[in-house]
Amino acid sequence: MTNEPDFSQYSYNELLDVRASIDEDRFPERVQQIDELLKDPNHLIQEREIHENTMLRVKYSTFWRRFFANTIDGLIFIPILLIESRLFNFEFSSSNTTFQMFNSIQFVIYVVVMHGLCGQTIGKMICNVKVVDHDTERDISMTQSIKRSSVDVFLTLALLISITALTTTNNNDYKILLGVGIFSLSFASIAWALSEFISMLFNKKRRALHDFIGQTVVIRE
Repeated sequence: MTNEPDFSQYSYNELLDVRASIDEDRFPERVQQIDELLKDPNHLIQEREIHENTMLRVKYSTFWRRFFANTIDGLIFIPILLIESRLFNFEFSSSNTTFQMFNSIQFVIYVVVMHGLCGQTIGKMICNVKVVDHDTERDISMTQSIKRSSVDVFLTLALLISITALTTTNNNDYKILLGVGIFSLSFASIAWALSEFISMLFNKKRRALHDFIGQTVVIRE
């Protein structure tokens, strides 16, 4: 029993190679099938679409690269924060609220400025991904970068104001309200981070919510 090759699964170049090397006298039916496929525009269109879809999946498949880029950016900030803790005499600790807010503000500014100027943070440069305009896939503007991080900016500033107010007020009623507000903002920050992750799973270009806000997309370089 001979196994007949399925030429319909061959690429255009593969069909040309087979056509050039096949023995026409021994396999006239195969030659005819190859010739028909080479002349069939639908076969070529389908092949091109498969190729283009594969390339698009690779181009926009950036989840893990973005994850590692964020991890690298976070690690970069550790020595910076250690130096700042010595300069400004505050405790380098995850339980230090002032330290955490200071870190958050710096990180947001870093992300906004780097994306606005380069389209990349240092982590993204290392991981070879870049934030570009969704429509043109060219460099984004500073305005787009600000829009893209607008929710993070709002939540960070709101938490900073609330925590500052909580540490300076002596009114117990205000303290209760501010405590509820801080808890709500913290919950909103977690919910926002989760929604960012979930939104990436349900569109072909793996755009997070902040990409829709800033009209951006992250691509592999």
